[in-house]
Amino acid sequence: MISNSINTQEYVPTDRSMKTAGASLSRQRICRINEGRILGPSLLLVILGLGIAIAVWATVAQRTSAGSIAAGSGKAIDSGPLAQTPSQFDQAIDFIEGEAEWMASRFGVGLPREFWYATSSMNFAQSRLRPARYSRIKHTTGDLPKSSEECLELGAGICGDQIAFFIKCMDRFDVEMRRVEFYNRRQPANHVVAEVFYDGKWRLFDVTWGTVYRESDAGIAELMSAEDLFQADNPRALAFTNSTDIWFQLYPHYYEVDPLGYLSWPEKDVITGGAGTINLDPEEASKTNTLRYVPSDRPNYFGSSRPSELENLGSLTCALGDVGPNNNSMTIDIIGFAGRGAMRVQGRQGSLSVPFDELEPGLNEIDLSTIQSDGELLLTTEASGEDGIAYVVFRSIELRSR
Repeated sequence: MISNSINTQEYVPTDRSMKTAGASLSRQRICRINEGRILGPSLLLVILGLGIAIAVWATVAQRTSAGSIAAGSGKAIDSGPLAQTPSQFDQAIDFIEGEAEWMASRFGVGLPREFWYATSSMNFAQSRLRPARYSRIKHTTGDLPKSSEECLELGAGICGDQIAFFIKCMDRFDVEMRRVEFYNRRQPANHVVAEVFYDGKWRLFDVTWGTVYRESDAGIAELMSAEDLFQADNPRALAFTNSTDIWFQLYPHYYEVDPLGYLSWPEKDVITGGAGTINLDPEEASKTNTLRYVPSDRPNYFGSSRPSELENLGSLTCALGDVGPNNNSMTIDIIGFAGRGAMRVQGRQGSLSVPFDELEPGLNEIDLSTIQSDGELLLTTEASGEDGIAYVVFRSIELRSR
């Protein structure tokens, strides 16, 4: 069973416990001296030897306690070379690894190691990085965690935090995985899960909801991929989930949303390993001669943001919808861009490229008169550097007639 907290006292004793043990040890030695009735020079020699022993013990204790947890602070005092407190993440890895290896040796002989590491990591993330705790912090102090280490310290996290933790775990265990992101095109809703690769195919792990999918007659490790579930008549019926989670129970009653409904959204954008297309529709108020697109609740970049040598990672395309035949001028408000290459604009017929050297943060005007833009425009990048990185981050895009 996974306990509710990581006990750092199991790793390094506190200063107080060490001093108490030392005082008790000294009293025991003095008592033995008195009981033995040692007199004269012998008594002096014993006392001198005792003093030396206490001095040596005190030096060792001081060095050891330098790496202990400060009382009430929860932070390591990094001033001792002999002992250092493991990070919250390292303690989590120790826990997960121990559980996964035990379960594999005791119950899962012959099952893939990736299955055990992924399942234990998912269970740990769901039980320790709590959405309910995250919600409380958000609506009280507002001091939300910004890293996996902070999430572990606070016991708080939502789907993005849980996946970030899961990715770090899979990297530590040398397990191949990728993110799968879901964006609802008709309402402000999104979700992210992970897929782990073993036995020749991808397997979906919904870390937030502690959920995997498989056919009822399949083996415990024979899990389905996102692509498998898209082809299923009723993917919800294939879920094996920890439905007692309080946040899971809250969704249908408070938000009137099925936590696992992302698989059945009729209009959704799916980004797998960073590759895919994000569709943006113009704001309702802008549907005149000027169309305005704002990437709310979805990625606000296009192009490749990851080195090309990394497997299972691709480039993101931004598709602008409802484009009219006379929208021949584009203004893109750029936050920044990275890598080397060019921004590429693809119309129904024709395309154009704008080198990064000709772009700058802020408003950039681009003439679209050389391409036919009726219906849809696709924005992506062309990388020219060896690392394959070339992406543009933006606030908004406007199309107009001129």
